[in-house]
Amino acid sequence: MADDEPWRVDVRFAATVPVVRRNELLVLVRSIVLSVVVGDDLADDQPAGTAALITVGGLRCGPDDVHRVADAARHWLRTMPGTGQQRVAMRTPHRGAVWWIEPTGALPAQNVPPVLRSRSEAAARERTTILVLADEWLPLRGGLSALNRYLCIALVHAGAQVYCAVPAFSIDEVADAASSGVNLVTAPQTTDAGEAPRSRPELPDGVVPDAVVGHGRITGPMAVSQVHDHFRTAVRLHIVHSEPDEVAWHKLDPDEDVGRTAEERTAAELALCAGARVIAVGPRLHQWLDRDLRNVNGVPPLRLDPGFGTYGQATRDPLPGIPQVLILGRMGDHMVKGLDIAARAVGHAVELRGPAAGSVDLLIRGAYEHQGADLRAVIRRMINQPTVRVLPRNYSVDFERIRQDLTRASLMLMPSRAEGFGLVGLEAIVLGVPALVSDRSGLGMLLREVLPRELVHQIVVPVEDDAERDTAVWGHAVAAILRNRRAAFDTAAAVMAIMARERTWAMAADVVLTAIRPTRSANVAWPSGGGVR
Repeated sequence: MADDEPWRVDVRFAATVPVVRRNELLVLVRSIVLSVVVGDDLADDQPAGTAALITVGGLRCGPDDVHRVADAARHWLRTMPGTGQQRVAMRTPHRGAVWWIEPTGALPAQNVPPVLRSRSEAAARERTTILVLADEWLPLRGGLSALNRYLCIALVHAGAQVYCAVPAFSIDEVADAASSGVNLVTAPQTTDAGEAPRSRPELPDGVVPDAVVGHGRITGPMAVSQVHDHFRTAVRLHIVHSEPDEVAWHKLDPDEDVGRTAEERTAAELALCAGARVIAVGPRLHQWLDRDLRNVNGVPPLRLDPGFGTYGQATRDPLPGIPQVLILGRMGDHMVKGLDIAARAVGHAVELRGPAAGSVDLLIRGAYEHQGADLRAVIRRMINQPTVRVLPRNYSVDFERIRQDLTRASLMLMPSRAEGFGLVGLEAIVLGVPALVSDRSGLGMLLREVLPRELVHQIVVPVEDDAERDTAVWGHAVAAILRNRRAAFDTAAAVMAIMARERTWAMAADVVLTAIRPTRSANVAWPSGGGVR
């Protein structure tokens, strides 16, 4: 920690301190200082009762700041079980002082080693340290951020030390990351001209990453500058989440030259791939890059398939009452997401089922603030069925709220016209919710590769971008699920069982670690073909 940098706090915990207690201290400290970094657990041979080591430093750190952090630590100790038996070591390197913080006061820590050692210090020489550059931790902006969070957590579980640099973060985000062992650090700010920042992220002293990870055009340029300016020995990984040519043509702006925009963005993405180890998310993007990268650096991309977790129940029953159909995603991209296809399909499904079938709720999670009424009016006209209740909801980053949306649903629709992967479909599958997924998505292609034919045809639906055909095909698929929801949930359970076995986040993390250390023996190799075509 350099003396001339803004003040910050580094925290290391004893291995015996539970995650809940760790988060309590982090929330207290985070209310005092923006920059808080969580390091490795302390070694087991520390003086008895050592619960944590707090390092406070930086030129802008004054005595009052030190006392405020000490008071926070003291308050934390008072809430600990066995109060009086535990204490916190606190040091300020540029003053050379080390103190014991106890529930009732502070004493000079004469018996604390000059440097309290990390629990994994000996193993750290072999441990892979990764700096991931992101624009946020909790996924307010969508799928890229969600994938980044899952991947960072999986890398920690695989034994890596992960620092995720974001421009700003809340107390809740610090607690969420820390609970999984990910260290949030402050990323350098983009210049007024929009150029990639040149300053170094606020990493702890002595931390030099083995790899710097950039995500597409969002943080890819920053990764280039960080490796060039600060971490010359690091491997640069470039993760590609979307194909500009696919997305641009469905975000039509009458004042925009879409062809020029698509070409410029494609060129920018491929330029970021030059000199990097490139990782494509899912089979769709891998196919594109496997062709186009041959002319850039001659090195084929790696393929990373997102994992299917196991937190859903193996088999779920449809809830009683009016069936709810769910659409998730930022509705500002409604043409890309195929919201019109979904609306017309639900209307057609209700018509096919007949008036005796009853009502259906269509919940749309992803409306912009203050635009729900306008969205509802447009969708009602498309559906043209009075028995369908349209329920727009604002876009949300609240995981629990989204999980509740999914667990209430009898069906989740993802009729995307273009989708690099489609994490919202994956989330539905993980929770055992029946889903219909576009064949134009990376997820749809992956399901075709992995699942047996009889399951593929019940979950992957073609999108032809022809209103009449798409309405008929998707409408029949929706009607079939609503007619026999019990069978649809059984199918969802079968899909989840296969995908949870065949694609895990541990496999995804192994792709990244293999890219960093090519001599490492990879535990996974994605298939180049197979499945249903």
